[in-house]
Amino acid sequence: MSPLIGAIFLHKVDTEMERLGLFYIRFMDDVLVLAPTRWRLRAAVKTVNRLLGALDLEKHPDKTFMGRIERGFDFLGYHFTRARLSLATKTIQNFIEKASRLYEQESRAGFASTALEMYVKRWVRWTMSDRLNRSDRVGFMASCA
Repeated sequence: MSPLIGAIFLHKVDTEMERLGLFYIRFMDDVLVLAPTRWRLRAAVKTVNRLLGALDLEKHPDKTFMGRIERGFDFLGYHFTRARLSLATKTIQNFIEKASRLYEQESRAGFASTALEMYVKRWVRWTMSDRLNRSDRVGFMASCA
């Protein structure tokens, strides 16, 4: 239900960004806008703020970033730069925190680590897909060791 509600609420944002002719992508309530100039980006931000304000919605301050692509940015769990795609630091931190919680819960309960094992297997399968550079995979494995 949430994706449907998001699509209905944010349809105006979608159409306005299309009208501005900028690179725009939205997944649920996560929005990415890329613009060739600072001025066009500011116009897009102003439009998004106006439309969200009309819907009585706010941007999350910790998830809002404006800057040059060269600095890189996080979107949907990945870190993007002109040169490469890698896992976002926060994605790895979240994995470690959840795996630690599952380990502690299962240690206290005194049974085999089936939930932890399944979580790690699924997560590693996702991270080891072809989306990421080989060096990122090695770096991730080293950070978890």
